[in-house]
Amino acid sequence: LIYPVVSTYPPESWYDRGVRTQTLALERENPEAKVLHRSLKDQVAQLMETNHIWEALLVNGKGHITEGSRSNLFFIKEGRVVTARGKDVLGGITRHKVLEALDILGIPHGEEDIRLEDLKDMEGLFLTGTSIHVLPIQEVDHLSFGTASHPLYKAIANQFEAFISDIAGGA
Repeated sequence: LIYPVVSTYPPESWYDRGVRTQTLALERENPEAKVLHRSLKDQVAQLMETNHIWEALLVNGKGHITEGSRSNLFFIKEGRVVTARGKDVLGGITRHKVLEALDILGIPHGEEDIRLEDLKDMEGLFLTGTSIHVLPIQEVDHLSFGTASHPLYKAIANQFEAFISDIAGGA
């Protein structure tokens, strides 16, 4: 079966200030496969509607924040960028291009387990995805972040948009 998925595009102002998110104790059965799980989708939709958030950040049974319900997730801490281990997330093209941008920019980065309690130590977080590109997070569970104005975030977002411009220019 094939199910159409409606893409959503955030307004430009959200790139200037960031989006609100909330953690949710939930993990995909097989994160490496893009599979529709109605119960997961319904649970996330309810959380997003009830709490007026853009995205739910999934926390697995080990207490690690892995990804968004419909996006990949990156963290900025102490001059480096970290993301969940590839085996724990859906490895999309946008995620791959952000990792490539980090290499081009010379920004230290890696894959590691990010514990829920580590959130308070982060300088910023951002989401990536096909329709959202690179989107800053302003809030997670009432913790505030200045991601949209963080120099590393800005450099990464600009590099990613340069990739898009190159593709569009070459089409």
